[in-house]
Amino acid sequence: MNSISQPYVKRLLTAHSFFVAGKVFFGLFMSVFIWSETKDINLVATFYITYLLIHTFSFTVFASLVKKGVMHFPRKLGIIGCASVYFSIFLLGDRAIEHLIPIAMGFGFFNGMYWISYHIFRFDYTKTSNRGNYTGTEKAIGTVIGIILPILGGYIIVQNFYNYGYGNVFLLGSFLYLVSFFIGNIPLPKSTHTKLHLRKTIKEIMKHKDLQKSMIVYFLGGFGRAGALLRILLPLLIFDILQNEFELGGWLSFFALISAFLAVLFGRHINYKHYKNFATIGGLLFFVSILSLIGFPILLTYIIFGIVKELGSLFLQIPKRVISENLVHQIDDYTHHRVEYIVIREWFGILFGRGSSYVLLLFVGSLAVQQLQYVLVIMAFAVIVEILFLRSINQESYK
Repeated sequence: MNSISQPYVKRLLTAHSFFVAGKVFFGLFMSVFIWSETKDINLVATFYITYLLIHTFSFTVFASLVKKGVMHFPRKLGIIGCASVYFSIFLLGDRAIEHLIPIAMGFGFFNGMYWISYHIFRFDYTKTSNRGNYTGTEKAIGTVIGIILPILGGYIIVQNFYNYGYGNVFLLGSFLYLVSFFIGNIPLPKSTHTKLHLRKTIKEIMKHKDLQKSMIVYFLGGFGRAGALLRILLPLLIFDILQNEFELGGWLSFFALISAFLAVLFGRHINYKHYKNFATIGGLLFFVSILSLIGFPILLTYIIFGIVKELGSLFLQIPKRVISENLVHQIDDYTHHRVEYIVIREWFGILFGRGSSYVLLLFVGSLAVQQLQYVLVIMAFAVIVEILFLRSINQESYK
């Protein structure tokens, strides 16, 4: 059955949605805050590299607790920790720019705790048959959040209530995290209560070519699409022209509106046999739109790219995650390897993938297209290779 109507699944989705709502401000406005204060793209990249390193460390370390069935503790502490980091940014105000590395480390540490528990909750409470529906619904809710909060955050920053500037959006983010904390208590799934054994799972992955391809797909997706391009370059390129957070938030909200309705339709009604074709369409849209940023570096092109990237992300992200998690069932006694598999996937997608895209920015001196063109070309071709690897996965292995 493709249904996700169980009360605890709905509650998990709701709690996670508030967490995602809180994190929106980190993803959208932290890079703009650093850039507006320093005009240093290398500092922005260093901030996010630090965050990813600590996030991956925390994600891996707390996986051992999650594997033993201790799932609510890292979830709750992770949420409270993220809220505390946000509150510290609010208190510091403009002086937060002097404490960027501790902020990146703190947020990365607590964010990693939350995500390892959430990934296992989601995996255990879904099946191969309804993961498309869950992921589509999750994506649609995230998109609605992406419609409302960027423009709201931009408005709050521009209004500069009580002269707290960017601190005000992080205060609101703290509140959203706390809502997630209080509504996220759901029954614990059955646990294996065994120790983490990453080496054994790596050996299992090496036995299955499709599992290896899935890891490569996650690396390429993080590097080409989901890393520096969407989290740093697009917001900064638009902000560099507009110089107004409210207008920036308005455009980012508009981009999110494009894919909200399609996400639900995709997750509920698109059969797995069509996933590869939709992923190909999405990847090609991404490829062409990235190259257009080089040829026509103007606001209109950035806007078109923002629209296209929503469609491309939708067509690629849902198949990628569903295929990846359904492939785990190829492993004998997969329940004893599911946590390790998700940790290893995090290494490829977040640390190696997104991390590499941020490292590329260390060799860029400014936002000028002449500086960015080689980086953008590399990312564009990474998307093409991502499609090829995704299409090469045996369809029968993930139905």
